[in-house]
Amino acid sequence: MPSLKTEGFDNVILDVAERARLAADATKVVRIALTLDDRFGEESGLGALTPADRIVVESIRRSDTRLADGAADCLFLTRTGRLAVRLDGEPEPGDALLIASLNWAGEQATAIKSLYRSRRDEAAQEVSALHDELAREPTGDVGGRLDRIEYAVAHMAPVLIYVNDHVYGNLGKFSNLPGKSLAIGALTCC
Repeated sequence: MPSLKTEGFDNVILDVAERARLAADATKVVRIALTLDDRFGEESGLGALTPADRIVVESIRRSDTRLADGAADCLFLTRTGRLAVRLDGEPEPGDALLIASLNWAGEQATAIKSLYRSRRDEAAQEVSALHDELAREPTGDVGGRLDRIEYAVAHMAPVLIYVNDHVYGNLGKFSNLPGKSLAIGALTCC
């Protein structure tokens, strides 16, 4: 089954990314990306951030972080419309659009990057602990849980859930939630 998203959303993302690239400062880049150029409230964009990305974004919002071409600290807009941060040349998110490179003030960079790495590592440990906990459960319990999740997802409105850098949902990849959810077992899901 093909994705039910509109082709217009891809164009919205491209337009927002271009507008963000033209912004005069990092604060404006962040606002444009979080709101998809004033299409949504900032709360929606902030809610989709990873805990680590939120550290960087909040720092940008309250400081005068400068833009710099080719810097190793970058902001991206994903094809689902989520702002993503990569520091120190980390690999960019798949299919994301570069919207800004950042130039931090000396001590500010060290503190922000340290807190960013700490939050990123905490989130990875939480996911690993949950994975280990689920792996210890009896197979029958896991199968029953999966059946209940499958039923709930099949009988709910379209949804996208962000867990760190992963996107889960009952719509096609890079969807913006229009239309109907996919059939159970559809291979085009996130």
